Amino acid sequence: MTKAPAVGRGKNFLSGMGTGQLKGLYKKEPAGRSREALMAAWLRRKGRSIGRIAKHPGRSKDTIHGWLLRMVKNGTGDRHPWLVQRQIVFG
Repeated sequence: MTKAPAVGRGKNFLSGMGTGQLKGLYKKEPAGRSREALMAAWLRRKGRSIGRIAKHPGRSKDTIHGWLLRMVKNGTGDRHPWLVQRQIVFG
């Protein structure tokens, strides 16, 4: 079994973006998975564990980890940068 890639925590998570910036993106995003993913990013930036973040929207730790990992790899510049193209087209 391979170990999942680490996702930073606190100031080590999305270090090029401020906590206030993440909170602003979260507040502007309409309800849905994208908003939940931004909330997870905001909470991770505040230093919360993946397990604790997962309890709030009722998602699995694997789902939260996947969202955060995609944000680290792809950034948050576009409206839905962490979704694969198929999810954007077919929603």
